[in-house]
Amino acid sequence: MEEIVVKTITMNPNNTMCEFTSTKMFTFTDEDSEELLEVIIPEIAEAAYGMYTWPCAPVLAQYVWYHRHRLHGKNVLEIGSGTALTGIVAAKCGAHVILSDSGLHPECLENCHRSCRANGLIDVEITPITWGLITPNFLSLPQIHFIFGSDCFYDTKESFGRVLVHLSGKKCIKVHQVLLTEMGITS
Repeated sequence: MEEIVVKTITMNPNNTMCEFTSTKMFTFTDEDSEELLEVIIPEIAEAAYGMYTWPCAPVLAQYVWYHRHRLHGKNVLEIGSGTALTGIVAAKCGAHVILSDSGLHPECLENCHRSCRANGLIDVEITPITWGLITPNFLSLPQIHFIFGSDCFYDTKESFGRVLVHLSGKKCIKVHQVLLTEMGITS
């Protein structure tokens, strides 16, 4: 995977505030088949968690690219999407993707929209899922085949465990139980 970064500084009309933005292009390749996938991710350097690509997202996106043959036609939910790198890779590999981030931070959901537009994806659903809140849109999610989330353990309590329980079911949650227990999250 190769990453190219273009950075810009934009002043608002009053010249009172700067916005530091960057556009990252991630290139995923397969040496065996010579397939190539390029993903453009716009970022805003802000304190909000979901406005820039965290370190584990490219790692998970590379993993998704490597296993892309398993995703075609599957329903994928990315939790804590932020810049949506992993979800966009999954969508470009043929998955039906739902990107989600906190409903308490609409700027993060808008960031998902920006990333989708930058990559020409118009059929990716973006929905607010706030950990610990069970909302109608959360309950109306379709059957999910894969749940992706990178850098999700930065600021969690019991609410993250509740999201996994609802989305994964008892069979999958047992796989996560050791990690959740080590984090102090109990059922």
